[in-house]
Amino acid sequence: MSARKTLLAALIAAIVAPAGAQAMLADIPLEIIAARSELIVVVRVTDAKQPVKLKMDLPDSPKAVTAWFGKYKLSVTRVIAENGKPPAPAAAKPPARSIHVFTQTPRPQPPVRPKIMVSDAYFASLKVGQSYILILRAMPGKPEYYLPSYPKNYRPARPDDIAKIEKAADVSKWPWGKAVGGLEIALAPTRTTVHLRQVTRSVRGPDGKFRRQFKGLSAYLTLVIALRNVTKAPINVSLYQEDKFLAVTARGPGNKVIKADLYGYLATGGRRVVPVGPRHTTTIAPGQLVFIHSGGGGATTERH
Repeated sequence: MSARKTLLAALIAAIVAPAGAQAMLADIPLEIIAARSELIVVVRVTDAKQPVKLKMDLPDSPKAVTAWFGKYKLSVTRVIAENGKPPAPAAAKPPARSIHVFTQTPRPQPPVRPKIMVSDAYFASLKVGQSYILILRAMPGKPEYYLPSYPKNYRPARPDDIAKIEKAADVSKWPWGKAVGGLEIALAPTRTTVHLRQVTRSVRGPDGKFRRQFKGLSAYLTLVIALRNVTKAPINVSLYQEDKFLAVTARGPGNKVIKADLYGYLATGGRRVVPVGPRHTTTIAPGQLVFIHSGGGGATTERH
């Protein structure tokens, strides 16, 4: 198993945090979820256990998590990728394979009316007899796998969804540009189109009353840049945000070119400038991927 070095705290939190918190976090590109998984499979659910309260070590979690977990037995009907690689072509039909998966569940409610309602929509709920495509993480020190509650990690096994995940899991099919200085770059947006919204500000009028005044148009989009070292030697990359190392343009209404302001927060009054240091530099090993998000951080995922 290849080592993983993680620096992108926000994205990691969205993958391993309880589902209720995930809804408030930034959207995560499917490419990152697929690249950081150990197993992507199409399965059929054959058994489901009642939720139990457990204390378990979860992927990327700094300490054991105490929560309610459900356990499923799954029959694997197809492997999309395992440990970052598609399955090798087989002359014969692969042997039958079953796996067990844990996932967080809401706390079971008593038969009387509960004081707090927790929507099942925030958790991965698999039905016996149904087929799904799952993006799974290996459980530390256990043969079972973990299914994060993040919605992109699980979905019904529809042909269109399987095709999307296949494309995201195949690094060679990402939109790589021409290598420069030994590095290739690919853009992984959370979506290809966004809706513009009006931004207004409060302005005092001649009569002393405040009114909303149109300021401009804005849109929210999380961008992740994938860097790949295509040389046979390590490459050091600076991720110092004061260098404003990312620049992104988009096409707006009327095909107008719009330049995204990724570093507007750097101009905030009274902000302390963080001096450059070792933590702002990442070493990319040969063949390694590094993900850099639009806020200026970075995360690495090794594949060999």
